[in-house]
Amino acid sequence: MESDEVGIFNEFENTGRTFDYIERNDIGGGFQFYSGQLDYIDRIGEKWKLETGVKSTQRTVRSDFRAFTNSSVSDSLLLDTSRSNDFEYKETIMAGYAIVGRSLGKVGVQLGLRAEQALTDSYLVTSDSLFENDYFSLFPSGHLKYQLSQEKELMLSYSRRINRPRTRQLNPFTDFSNPLLIRVGNPFLLPEYVDAIEASYSL
Repeated sequence: MESDEVGIFNEFENTGRTFDYIERNDIGGGFQFYSGQLDYIDRIGEKWKLETGVKSTQRTVRSDFRAFTNSSVSDSLLLDTSRSNDFEYKETIMAGYAIVGRSLGKVGVQLGLRAEQALTDSYLVTSDSLFENDYFSLFPSGHLKYQLSQEKELMLSYSRRINRPRTRQLNPFTDFSNPLLIRVGNPFLLPEYVDAIEASYSL
């Protein structure tokens, strides 16, 4: 899957009779995503069920920011290289998982574990700077289900989840596009992990 995006933002100053350019920001970007997955499901004996598989994803995000401002000698807009930057982020994730489950009368049990290796590169083209930030993660999960009757069911579950940083949070170039909100990212920022416990009753 691939996509491209282009945005143009203009800022004007009201001089009384006309509106004059004071700044223009051109933002371009591209996105590529590839994914492959292989799953296997089988029975272990008469009561146990096994699910296992591997998955690999790769995505590339490109952000090209160009800032144009009025020059001191003319009214034309000129490229401001000190405020322009070209940033590329590449992420490859290789994961494997296994889930086992069985039913014991009214009780159903399921346990799982996913292992994940992430390889990430942040490349600031403007300054020819490469930042590598690889990390390994484990995601256990468990589900317990109790059938009160044909219409009623109780369930308790636990899972570990991940929130990955966005490209804007990783870009180390200082963004001056909004003078009231100056932003700078951290290419070594790690993801956020969430341990979620849920209890439910269905009727």
